[in-house]
Amino acid sequence: MFDDSTFIFHTDVLRTQTSTNPEESRVVRTTNIEGVTIRLRPNSSGEAMVDRGTDLLSYTPLRYEQQAPLLSPNIGWPEVDVRLSLSTRAGHGAEVCKFELGGADGIPLAYRQAYPYSRAECSQRLGGSFSPTTSSCTCFYLLSEVCIKVSLRNGCFAPDAGGGGVGCEPGEENAWSPMKYSRLRGSEAAGGPAFHRDPPAHLDAPMLRVRHASDPMISAHNLTHDLMTFGLEDKFKALGGFELIVCAMALATPSLIFFFRRWHYGVYAPHADAYNESAITFTPLGMSD
Repeated sequence: MFDDSTFIFHTDVLRTQTSTNPEESRVVRTTNIEGVTIRLRPNSSGEAMVDRGTDLLSYTPLRYEQQAPLLSPNIGWPEVDVRLSLSTRAGHGAEVCKFELGGADGIPLAYRQAYPYSRAECSQRLGGSFSPTTSSCTCFYLLSEVCIKVSLRNGCFAPDAGGGGVGCEPGEENAWSPMKYSRLRGSEAAGGPAFHRDPPAHLDAPMLRVRHASDPMISAHNLTHDLMTFGLEDKFKALGGFELIVCAMALATPSLIFFFRRWHYGVYAPHADAYNESAITFTPLGMSD
């Protein structure tokens, strides 16, 4: 059934315009009609597009993905917001369902973030642009992946918010955000101020991906709150505790023997001074011709 499913991303660029009338301090959000439609393709890594199996070894996931730019044409450093929508269809003849990501404000394709780093650390390690005026480091971040986990409900593949969000893996504070951003090194500005960098010139297109919420790896992160540690049966816990006790006793044996000998025999080698040359005395026996 999943082999003929359809997943399509569509983007609309949101641009911010400020009114030129000084009496009207308002911001207008407009939608660029030049959106991009991207049809996801089945993953070609040899994994069948079927949701089956009960463990990590036998499970073959539903996974559709495509790497494609979200802007047409490329506008350079895309510091704009986009409204991203996902259309799904669970097989031929099934109903087409559409879901919007990011709401009316959309999501940023790229953004800048300032940090209190030194100019050397900013430019060399982070690839950011250092400002001597504010003593801050501006780093550049670009959207690198959008991944949404879905499940089949009422004949429709819909985003699944299990675990705290519709993303495919937990991020900061266990928030399953579908967006992932990567920090990029800025371009060195020829003839510009020292430690200054322009936004990156080479930009990779983001990966758009849809995965099934029943993927065991996703479920494992969800159940363990991203710890990936699982509970053990009581017999295994008891066995592990016994092994720890044996190891602790083996490591402590030399110290126990040392302190036992001191307690039983007193200070070890009490006549050690007899072997010290400085403690040896010479008694004169008289003189001979």
